[in-house]
Amino acid sequence: MPKASGRDGGVHLFLPLILGACLFPVTHTMEFDSIPRRTIRIEDVFDYKRFSHSVYNYTTFWLEEEQGVLYVGAREAIFALNMKDINDKSMKMIQWETPSEKRLNCLKKRGHKKVDCYNYIRFLQRFNETHLFTCGTNSFNPHCAYIEIEKFTLSAVHSGKEFCPYNPTVGYTGVTIDNKIYVATLYGFHSGRANIKRFPETHSFQMEDWFSYSPNDLDFVDSVLLRESDNSSVGDDDKIYFFFTEKLAREYKFNGKPMVSWVARICKSDKGGMKILQRKWTSFLKSRLVCSIPEYDFYYNNLRSIYVLNQEHWQDAVFYGVFVSQWQNVESSAVCQYTSADIRKAFEGPYKEDQRSPQRWSRYRHRVLEPRPGSCITDEFRKAGFRTSRDLPDNVLSFVKKHPLMDEEVRPVGGRPLFTKKEVNYTKIVVDTVTALDGKQYNVMFIGTDNGWIHKVVSSGASTHIVEEIRLYEDLQPVESLVLARAQSESDSRHYEREQRV
Repeated sequence: MPKASGRDGGVHLFLPLILGACLFPVTHTMEFDSIPRRTIRIEDVFDYKRFSHSVYNYTTFWLEEEQGVLYVGAREAIFALNMKDINDKSMKMIQWETPSEKRLNCLKKRGHKKVDCYNYIRFLQRFNETHLFTCGTNSFNPHCAYIEIEKFTLSAVHSGKEFCPYNPTVGYTGVTIDNKIYVATLYGFHSGRANIKRFPETHSFQMEDWFSYSPNDLDFVDSVLLRESDNSSVGDDDKIYFFFTEKLAREYKFNGKPMVSWVARICKSDKGGMKILQRKWTSFLKSRLVCSIPEYDFYYNNLRSIYVLNQEHWQDAVFYGVFVSQWQNVESSAVCQYTSADIRKAFEGPYKEDQRSPQRWSRYRHRVLEPRPGSCITDEFRKAGFRTSRDLPDNVLSFVKKHPLMDEEVRPVGGRPLFTKKEVNYTKIVVDTVTALDGKQYNVMFIGTDNGWIHKVVSSGASTHIVEEIRLYEDLQPVESLVLARAQSESDSRHYEREQRV
């Protein structure tokens, strides 16, 4: 059951009918401009619910299916909604408004827009058994707080300047793992410098200067945990993957492309180095994420959204990426699919180095040091005496400091997009696997657009179709958040299937 939000249009909860997917024929060529087979309005969707309030910008979701609660971060407000009926009167609300004097001070500083000088909730996730953790921009003076779940009130409000972006429009991503929070954004009043940080720490972990080319043109999109320590035969560590887009300065163009999408990786247990990379990541590596149509040499370089399917089984995890064209005169979107094995392969491959030449970046062709730079600590490392990253040799840390870029690119399954769509800019994606009336399983993508539509796309083997488009809003506004409630979706799907068979 997808839930979608726009800037002003409230929160929508709905179950699009997905069981007719098996009726569509299979083709073996990619459609370069898939045409929706049915167009409907949101009011016509089965079991449609809508929540709205006097506040705006419902953009941060945190779903807890077992508790039956959808938490929503908006502009100067946080809601706790009944997942089964988001318009239920049992709704709880926290008002977290910016004082008027702070808002006026924000407006005076370098001409910030009035709309930006509010408290936009940018982070909202479970922290422990009793509390959520949240952060807001607070009129360019970020603050964070814990939310006591039982009373649904704020507590321990504190400065979020080292945790949350100042600007509500800056890209931001974060994930809570084992009572620690990993976040990535541009920090600082003027969109500052890029960083990946971990909290709480005595001293916050930070990046080395690996984004020095264009720190104001970085857009963090998403972050994903894969517990690669599960069933590991080599005592490997869990990995956090960060996805972002970078606009490079002319002299740093990567393979001639001014805009590049990346996937970066760090190890959960990274403790930094002893002398080199103190309190900095020793495992940070990045690889280019490619989504292109090879025969036309057409690249979709602007990553907008990532969703991982089968996240609980990291060997089978599949990443779906939504991309748009970087060229303003070409309105086109694509969805590319990547496997965890292909991403892992890139990080285990050769490195690049900066040759300070017209070619600049080229493959590093010399002997790779041991233990391998940028690796997580494994049983083999421990046997050699390297029990944590603080035990790693200086030459290994110096190498990864200078060689964070991998030579191999991460290319999509099949070497091309899963499908493309002209004259549309996609914004967000969620994916579910469903069993249709023919007994077969299909991957169903729900993709939001920048003008208030949801495209329902069914994929099976070589066949991909936009089977439905749903209009969410009367006014044109982007779908900025999507979350999928799998358990209820499966329950409602079985109920709908029984009704169809009666």
